[in-house]
Amino acid sequence: MVTKLERENNTIFYLHNAWANSPDGTAGFTLEETEDAAYIGNCISMSSAEILNPSSYNWIAVEFEAVEESDTAELTELGEDVPEDPEDEDDDYSYEDYMDGAVQAAADTATTAQESADIAQQKAEEATASAALAQQKAEEATASAAEAKTAADTAREKAEAATTDAATAKQKAEEATSSAALAQQKAESATAAAGAAHSAAESATSDARTAGIAAATAQAAAEAAQGDIDDQKKYFYHDRLGAHVLDAAGGAYRTDIKSDGVQIVQTATETPIAKYGEAIQIGSKSGNMMIISAEDFKIQNEASDIFDITIDKNLSSLKIQFIKWDGKEAEQQVAAGNIYKKTIVLDEAFNSIESICTVAKNDEGSLDYWFSENEGPYYFTTSGSNSITIVIDGTNTEAQAANWSFQEELRISYYSKESYSSTVGCNNLFASEKISATMMRVADVVRARRVECDSIDAGWLTAKIESGTGIARAKTGRVTMQPKWWRFGSLVQMEFRVAATGAVNPGKNLATGTMHKIPRPITSTGIRAVSYYGDNANVSFVAKDGGFIIRNCGNDVLAKGNDAIGNFTYITDGFILLD
Repeated sequence: MVTKLERENNTIFYLHNAWANSPDGTAGFTLEETEDAAYIGNCISMSSAEILNPSSYNWIAVEFEAVEESDTAELTELGEDVPEDPEDEDDDYSYEDYMDGAVQAAADTATTAQESADIAQQKAEEATASAALAQQKAEEATASAAEAKTAADTAREKAEAATTDAATAKQKAEEATSSAALAQQKAESATAAAGAAHSAAESATSDARTAGIAAATAQAAAEAAQGDIDDQKKYFYHDRLGAHVLDAAGGAYRTDIKSDGVQIVQTATETPIAKYGEAIQIGSKSGNMMIISAEDFKIQNEASDIFDITIDKNLSSLKIQFIKWDGKEAEQQVAAGNIYKKTIVLDEAFNSIESICTVAKNDEGSLDYWFSENEGPYYFTTSGSNSITIVIDGTNTEAQAANWSFQEELRISYYSKESYSSTVGCNNLFASEKISATMMRVADVVRARRVECDSIDAGWLTAKIESGTGIARAKTGRVTMQPKWWRFGSLVQMEFRVAATGAVNPGKNLATGTMHKIPRPITSTGIRAVSYYGDNANVSFVAKDGGFIIRNCGNDVLAKGNDAIGNFTYITDGFILLD
């Protein structure tokens, strides 16, 4: 049987009753009220669910002794009616009524005591948890000391409140024991519940004291940790700008560690005097400063360069080389079914071979014999840094069908090796012994006993001249000499020749087409050259993009085979026109 008990504070308890025939409740245990039971058991719970374990109940015998005449009725054995009072026929107060009132009163006081003890226990556990949290925060030093102190004070207050609540619970438990004096013999369960509440209250008091000690310990640890932090901030701290290190004396310099590198700062002026990252800076901008990067090394005075070494990576450039070649020998080997090989050493080391083709010196040849790399009826292989081998497979029908005897040159296009160079710039260069350089620009004076240079920008010294051969493809007319060029710095000279493939009237073009692999003219309107055939003038034009036109500007008709030579002198921007 379960009876709901509701307190004034809306707290809900449940009184559980059971019946049995043995003092421990195991014999004849039932939750249904029966008059045949020798024992009745009860217990108090926060749950309304039936309790099926007999050991959870406090058991009392149904038999009892009669109470004093001062009581409202004489009590007989449990289950018997209270004798009627002759003076009051309406008074049928029974033992059950008395027992219910006594048990209810005891249950109320025990419930109140249990509630207070539970609250005290809860608050003590909260105080312990708060103290443990404060201890953890102190150990990790992640919270400020003020917060740790506040948490410790809160924990102490809760511990004191828990102690007060526990004392109140003890007092109420004693009051409950006194109030249940009349029912103590027949309500042992209520007394036991009150005793348990008393024990819980004492335990809560002990836990509260322990929590107070732990809170005090946590506060002391937090204060010590904060002291260590404050001491460390004298020498090391960090913020959104990075990490910062000072010397023990708080001296004149500070080291800043940032995402882009490390720098040393003069604290009085907050001026960086050294930086270390992708580039290195030593000194301040207000005086002499040295800068080291992947591109250069320089010394500045108030942002003005007084010494500068610039490192440049010179990319490979396209080279074209013509090699004399005995086409007739190749023809004989191929006609005999043999494999023809010829090894050629180029003038420069190469990164890669762009193309190799034959060049015919008469009208019966062509430029359509292009060698593939490593395989095919005719191909080339590379070995070493500047060596290639031409191979023609005489067993292949395609190679046999080619007209090799009219091919007298090999045109080899290749990219040279990449190189690095450095440029030194200064206002006054003095050397007592020797200056060696690939290229030197002299603005004022060079003092040295010996100067070794491939190129010096001075009128009385020579410089290295680059050269190459381009490719001219005719749309009309015929190219009889590929464009050959020579470059001195930015100055270029170039010549090439075309021939008429038919009669050309005055004002008409001998040839048109495109030109590649030559230094590009810097002028936007192109370059021009004048030549003549007999007494007839010809004008040659090359556009900036490599397009060319050769025109008959005389009064006479040029016959088939008449030619024109263009000799150009111009300035280049350094770019090589590509296909």
